[in-house]
Amino acid sequence: MHFALISVVAYSGLQTTLTTRDQVQTQAARLTQMQRAFTIVQQDMTQAIDRSIRDRFGDPREPMLTELDVLEWTRGGHPNPLGQTRSSMQRVAYLMEDGELIRQQWMALDQPYEPNIRDTVLLDNVESLSFRFLTDDKEWLEDWPPADPEARRLPRAVEMELELGDIGTVTRMFLLPN
Repeated sequence: MHFALISVVAYSGLQTTLTTRDQVQTQAARLTQMQRAFTIVQQDMTQAIDRSIRDRFGDPREPMLTELDVLEWTRGGHPNPLGQTRSSMQRVAYLMEDGELIRQQWMALDQPYEPNIRDTVLLDNVESLSFRFLTDDKEWLEDWPPADPEARRLPRAVEMELELGDIGTVTRMFLLPN
């Protein structure tokens, strides 16, 4: 009788420990995924450069711009360890699609008619994505570039807000180079 009672208590304790371990591992994996995603965004933001491009129709596009919840900009510092004949600049964009945070990168700045775009999923379980932009006048704007043609072509900082289904709201601010 005592042995049966001890066995039930021991099994219950073991089950609780295993459940807790699984939850901790799941949360640790999610945290690692988030840290990786924000590191990539930060690397892109800190390499932002004032370089316009031409789209696939030959029309000019600003160095950084928002269109329909997509943030797109030109960045420098694209590594070229093999010394290939290509620029160290690239065009990147961030968007939410089907509950995922996606990073897009173009293989060429001034895009051919059929641009070669590579998508990388950075986060899942994303419910919303929004950006705000800090001007030289310390004013936050919802869209970039500002309507003022005299304004700086790149903001001082970009705020990125994600609503994650399992965590809630996560906000990060990225300072851009001057």
